[in-house]
Amino acid sequence: MVLFIASFILMLGISQAFLDDRCHLMTVSDLSKLTQIIDMPIPDGCTAGEGNLLLEAKLTTADSVLCIEESWATMLGAVKEVTGGSNKPMAMPTKDSPSCSSKPSSHLQVMLSAEDTQYYMTAFKYSIKKIL
Repeated sequence: MVLFIASFILMLGISQAFLDDRCHLMTVSDLSKLTQIIDMPIPDGCTAGEGNLLLEAKLTTADSVLCIEESWATMLGAVKEVTGGSNKPMAMPTKDSPSCSSKPSSHLQVMLSAEDTQYYMTAFKYSIKKIL
């Protein structure tokens, strides 16, 4: 099973839960939607912060990995596997080489962090790949 997203636009969202700083933005992606646009305003008074997006997939079997793929405007600062409480850095995706979580699981989680110089958006693809 491979599930592709044409492109995922994110304007990193939902504050107040991330490090108790309302200017640090975070949201969770619903991977059941084929295309999703997340539009989150920066809270009034915030002039700097960080942005993170948690990609999360809950599957019926523990035989798949989550891969991040480059798209037309992929600008990420970091990609980390956080499945099961881990915090393992992953390679940055490139045109010819997606970055995939290391262990198959039924509850896949990958954290994407904004690039320091990226101001308002990024686009990327993801795929859930079954390991045979």
